Amino acid sequence: MKEVMGQYGKAVSSALLALLLFSILFTGIKFGEEKGLTAILGERYKIRGVDYSSYKDGKQSEIAMERKLPEIRFVGEGVTAGKEYVLKDLFQVEDEKGNPAKVHIIKALDMAGRELEITGRGITFSRQGVYRILVKAIDSYCAEAQHEFLVPVGRR
Repeated sequence: MKEVMGQYGKAVSSALLALLLFSILFTGIKFGEEKGLTAILGERYKIRGVDYSSYKDGKQSEIAMERKLPEIRFVGEGVTAGKEYVLKDLFQVEDEKGNPAKVHIIKALDMAGRELEITGRGITFSRQGVYRILVKAIDSYCAEAQHEFLVPVGRR
């Protein structure tokens, strides 16, 4: 019993000592206006740059989410095989305000499902038929829309 009471006393005194040390570290030390170790270290290591904690951008996020995606329209009438077409000849892309948006072809497939080669300038259809073209548009607010078009291509 004497041994149990000795160990109990050591445990209680260790807990009280740890509690005393933590209270001194976190509230007992004072440096200028700051009190406590965490406040002192936090004052010394202030984050430089933009403070995002004060942003209240709920309204802006709501506006951005209500924004319409860019609209992609196929405008290439009379597309023929063997001619190179620039994207603006085939597609017209506008954002919700009517301003032009960026457009690029993600994938172009012929009737057999083979992928066409897309050059930096445009696309060339090798034969007549119906081609599947997956187009992506991105407006100035980084809203993006994708659409797949079936493009009829006639003879040369």
